[in-house]
Amino acid sequence: MPPRKKARKAARPEAGDDPSPTERGDQPSPEDAPPQPTRKAPDKPKLTMKFLQKQLEDLQQVTTQIANKLNSTNSSDPQTPGALPTDGGSAGLVGLNTSPSSVTVTHVTDTPGVLPIATTSGALDPQPPSLPSINPNAQMPGLGSTLASSILGRAVPQEIPTHGNSSGQGASPSPAQQLNRLVDNLLVQSLAPSTISAYRLAWQHFRQFSLEIHCTANIKPPIPEPIVCQFISYLHSKGFAPASIASKLSAIGFIHKIQNLQDPTSTFVVRKLMHSIQKNHVPDGRLPITPPILSQLIDALKFIKTTYYNQCLYEAMFTFMFYSLARISEVTVTNSSQHTLTLADLRGNLDSNSGLTSFLVQFKTYKHSSPSAQSTIQIQPHPESPHCPVVSLAKYLQLRGRNPGYLFQRRDGCPVTSDNFAKALRACVLQVKLDPQKYTSHSFRIGAATQAALQGVSDSNLRLLGRWTSDAFKKYIRT
Repeated sequence: MPPRKKARKAARPEAGDDPSPTERGDQPSPEDAPPQPTRKAPDKPKLTMKFLQKQLEDLQQVTTQIANKLNSTNSSDPQTPGALPTDGGSAGLVGLNTSPSSVTVTHVTDTPGVLPIATTSGALDPQPPSLPSINPNAQMPGLGSTLASSILGRAVPQEIPTHGNSSGQGASPSPAQQLNRLVDNLLVQSLAPSTISAYRLAWQHFRQFSLEIHCTANIKPPIPEPIVCQFISYLHSKGFAPASIASKLSAIGFIHKIQNLQDPTSTFVVRKLMHSIQKNHVPDGRLPITPPILSQLIDALKFIKTTYYNQCLYEAMFTFMFYSLARISEVTVTNSSQHTLTLADLRGNLDSNSGLTSFLVQFKTYKHSSPSAQSTIQIQPHPESPHCPVVSLAKYLQLRGRNPGYLFQRRDGCPVTSDNFAKALRACVLQVKLDPQKYTSHSFRIGAATQAALQGVSDSNLRLLGRWTSDAFKKYIRT
């Protein structure tokens, strides 16, 4: 056989033999392919709180770098839209000096325990993230500063936000400033003038306490709880009644609340301390001045007061205080006088024969009264009494004259002070052999309330006669 034919025969496969995949032009099967090393997929990071916090810190660092660069770039033009405000600027609701129409705020994260980040989008996209600068649920500092200053007797700084206020001297106040003033005025009107005076007096006592105990009168809110407890013990040692101590604590608590500070007077220790004081308090030992005792005190005036004018003056005051249930601050001038009656508050009623029948007394203001509340009572004659209140008052007014001013005046025209009245009453009480510790100026009011209750006057009428705004009158009734 020729060599060429042998070569062709050798290249031709034998019958029954399967051609190899390569010879058929097919790809090798997976079974025939050599094993390849498997590639391991990278591990995904676990989304833990620590990982998210780290991402947030990195993002905040980038934000701070961008903000610093913008501040340095825009320092010469603080009004550039999109620039973060400096400390001296007026911050907007999201801390950006941009108009509301050009910027949209989008919260990116709101994860508990993580500060929320807000991004902005608008005419100058993209804008750097910024933290919101105002908590809408928090009270703005400075509200009620006028009221707090009036009570504390010192200036309280006003830091109320005034977004959009006009700059420059002589500029009209912005709407925000006008609303801030309205808020301040409304807060001032929320308390009666007498309550403001009581709170002011309470803070005077606190300053006196801090000066005596801590050698400084400059303890300012917030006041620590131990100092409050010391103040309570101080007042108790001075003989203040539990109700008076509670009133002074109310003044301290009010100042803290109006300044959005934690109230140190409502703690557990303070409540237990007040409970102990009330539990061990000795009841009020003042006794009522009854009609017979009233007559004895008036009869004693001729041994105490040498001039006829002073005898008529104090006789009129004694009878007036009993039959009008008057407080000492309503007939005399005290350190915090604001309810003292004047001659214009008294009006006489005449009959058809021009005879005096009674007096009408208008109490324009009184303890715990509101600005719109007034009380008018009528003093009726008591002909069966040896000292009729209408006769005694008319006799004094004839000597006093028609000069305007306080209702009860001395001969020289000066008003009768609470000290003047206390000395005269004490001398009369000693003259009739009674205890001056148990018969004081408040005994007139106690005696009148007790006498009215014994005569069957209803609680509602008694409350009106004595100008009580609560059931406190029940403590005045001695049976």
